Parts: sequence; structure tokens; C-alpha cells
Amino acid sequence: NDRGVIGVAPDAEIYTVRVFGENGGFAYSSGLVGAALKCEAAGAKIISMSLGGPVPSIMEYTTFRQLYNRGILTVAAAGNSGNFLFSFPASYTGVMSVGATNFDLEKASFSQFNFQVDISAPGVDVLSTFPRQRPCQICEAVNEYEYGTISGTSMATPHVAGVAALVWSAFPMLDAKEITEILEESATDIGKRGWDSRFGHGFVNATAAFNLANDPSRY
Repeated sequence: NDRGVIGVAPDAEIYTVRVFGENGGFAYSSGLVGAALKCEAAGAKIISMSLGGPVPSIMEYTTFRQLYNRGILTVAAAGNSGNFLFSFPASYTGVMSVGATNFDLEKASFSQFNFQVDISAPGVDVLSTFPRQRPCQICEAVNEYEYGTISGTSMATPHVAGVAALVWSAFPMLDAKEITEILEESATDIGKRGWDSRFGHGFVNATAAFNLANDPSRY
């Protein structure tokens, strides 16, 4: 209808689990772990987490590593503090850490950068749906159709999860490790040559990822 947006993988089924309180309160480790396990129980193959914090948890680390070993790809926001500190769950082993870029394919000023960043995606002024009910902490730029723009690595994360879903739905025989490798190898290199701490392996590229997954010489 020429209004709003369409998802990267519009045919993907979405299972949502709430981990924050009504006022956006902190998500405890047990709550995040419980939510991830609920996703697994529901049959999810990709878990997208637009959240994070500076304090690691052994419980979270163990759970997300086990989920990866059981074939589930987890993707999380690298963080919005603009520094080189780690954010969790993004910085756990087995979780794809997603940085944000602007329209010029530059690192967003707020995007955290460190050796755990795996890949980057659009994260500045991303158009999205917003809640109709007020009050809303992020609704300053909402238009008459309840769409608005927002920035953050939390906006970049679902882009990567969407590309993963798009590729995985076309090539269901692949596993989480192969999907991760395909996304990283097919990413457009926009920083220093090869991997770097600002962009990871580069800017997520859906077409290149699909073509790489479809290349018979890869297998």
C-alpha cells in the first residue's frame, strides 16, 4: 500500500517473548535465559535480541553457547555507548554481535566497537512501526500512520536476523554455523580490509549471502 515498511524476510514466522517489565525495566539473566529457552521450545531457529548490558553472566554465556551447539543462531545488538566496551549477550561466544551503520555506510557514532563485533547493518533513522498507546518512550517522531524512525544497534540487529532467516528459508539444509559463515563471508567490506572492530566482517548483504549459499562449489 506504499505505506510503512516491509520486513527483510516477510514470510518468516515470528515468536515473541517479553523480557522487560511494563516500564522497560532491566532484563535479569534468568529472564533472558528463560526467554531464549522458550524460543527454542517453540521451534525457533534464530533468536534476535535488541537488548544488552555491560555485565556478563555465566548463566547466559552457558545457555547461548549451548543453544548455538544445538543449532540455533542468536543475534544481538553490539551496544550504543559508542566505545570499545563489551555488551552482553552480544559479546558471548556463539552470538553474532551486530554494529550499526549510517546511510553513508559509516559506523554510527553510538555503535560500540570491539573484537566481538561480527557484522554491521543499517541502524540510523530506521523506519518502523510504533505502539499506538501512550505514553511511549521512543515515539517522538511518529507520523499519522504510527510509523517513525529510531536509531541504535537494536535497529541493526533485526536486519541481520532477517537476512539469516531469508537465506535459511531458501536453504533449510544448512545449520547455524554455516549460516553464520555465509553472512560473514558475503558481507560487504566497508572498513579496513578484512575483519575490523568497527564493522566486523562488513555490511550485511542479502543478495551476496543468497548467492553464496546457492554456490555448489561451497559444499
